[in-house]
Amino acid sequence: MLAYLAAAPCWPGRFGVLEAGLEASPEGSGVELGVYRGASLTHAARRQPWRRFHGFDSLTGFPEDGRPDGRQDFALRRAPRLPVNCTLHVGYFEQTLPPFLAALDQPIGVVNLDCDIHSSARFALLA
Repeated sequence: MLAYLAAAPCWPGRFGVLEAGLEASPEGSGVELGVYRGASLTHAARRQPWRRFHGFDSLTGFPEDGRPDGRQDFALRRAPRLPVNCTLHVGYFEQTLPPFLAALDQPIGVVNLDCDIHSSARFALLA
């Protein structure tokens, strides 16, 4: 087990895994599902200014899915400021993702799935 851990890749820093994904990603748009305050979306967009990024978030917090811990307040008073190569799609994934995918005119090169609850992650993965 120790040899495996020693050989495992290490991505330092807060955005280490995101950096590795961006570096390995093919051409196409970037998509982030779960933007909140926009830190990782901003990081990705600044790291790859030639790529168009699309962020999806309700900005009103979690949808009701019956869990008692789903009542945490992640609502924002206003949308985060994002770089010019980002478009924010405001609303729950069920409302915003299908029309986006239907109108998509280029491939998606990288996806950052940052959903906090099962129902949102499940919908995003099946969409």
